[in-house]
This record gives sequence, C-alpha cells and structure tokens, in this order.
Amino acid sequence: MSDFLMNTYARLPVAFTHGEGPWLFDESGKRYLDAICGLGVTGLGHAHPEVTKVIADQAGLLLHCSNLARIPWQEKLAEKLAAISGMDQAFICNSGTEAVECALKIIRLAGHERGIDKPGVIVMESSFHGRTLAALSATGSRKAQAGRKGQRDRWQGPRQSKMGGQVDKDRHERPASRACCATAGFGHGLRTPL
Repeated sequence: MSDFLMNTYARLPVAFTHGEGPWLFDESGKRYLDAICGLGVTGLGHAHPEVTKVIADQAGLLLHCSNLARIPWQEKLAEKLAAISGMDQAFICNSGTEAVECALKIIRLAGHERGIDKPGVIVMESSFHGRTLAALSATGSRKAQAGRKGQRDRWQGPRQSKMGGQVDKDRHERPASRACCATAGFGHGLRTPL
C-alpha cells in the first residue's frame, strides 16, 4: 500500500495490471470477474477492440473540451438521451457524483419554487452517492458522513429507508418530502439485498 495515497477506501490487498472483457488480472496473473466494474465506470468491460479504437480515434482528434464552447458530439448525445428518456434536456457530466449534485440542486430549486425551504430527500440505507459535500449529505452511510452534520441539515435528513422495503409512511410521506435518491446499478448500496 502506498503511503502517498489518502486512506479514503478500505483497499483490498490486490493490484490489477490489465483486463480483458469482464475479467481483471492481478500482478501474479490470477483472473478475477470484475463484478464492481470500477464502481460503474467500466460496464463495457476491458480492452474491447472496438471501444479501444473509438477512444484512440477520439484522443487523436480532441481529448477534452470545456463546456464553455459548443461540443457537437455532446449535443448529439444530449438529443439522443432526451429522445430515449422523454425528457426535454440532458445534463452531461463526468461522474455519478456530479449527476447527484445536479439532481439535488434541481430538487432544491423545485422545492423553493413551491415554498419549501428544506426539500426532503429520502435516501436508501447503505447508499453512497459520491464524495462532494452535497452528495455526502444524501448518502445513507453514516461512516461516509462523519464530520458533515451541517450539510445534512440542508436536506432534512437524510431519511433512510431499507432497500426493497416499504417506505415508512409516517416518517416519509410528508408534504416536504419531494424526492428519493437511489443509485441504480453499482456501488455500496448493493451490499444490501433488494
């Protein structure tokens, strides 16, 4: 383990050197099924020839461009996402944490427009939505929230519900409860069976 990395994760005593499809390989060549997918980042697998080519081709054109300028590929993606989802617009970001931050801002804005000072957000027990202050405020993990009491107060909670269980009507169905935050797919919350 490196002394130069902050201890933000309980790291496993294994280091992966490469992947092929759904498989990861450690320094000794032992193969593992990548069931975590980089916490949702590598859902397409590793080293797929077509994905590798598309990434290499794009890197040869433009590696990154700020949202301060138009990005034609991003505009095409937003149009497709809007059509698939039935929404009017899409918010393009680079992490789940940013998506959660945006959702919380929208919830707060919608609440304020309806005269609700602190819109309620119900989160799932054991959930994790990222390491930014607002995302941590909506995280169902008390360990992850340690030292962040002031942030939780902004969202009336979080109020936790068991995954797959019924929401406690007495605790949650109040006029100020306007949203439920649940990470679909990967991550800490899946340690609890649905």
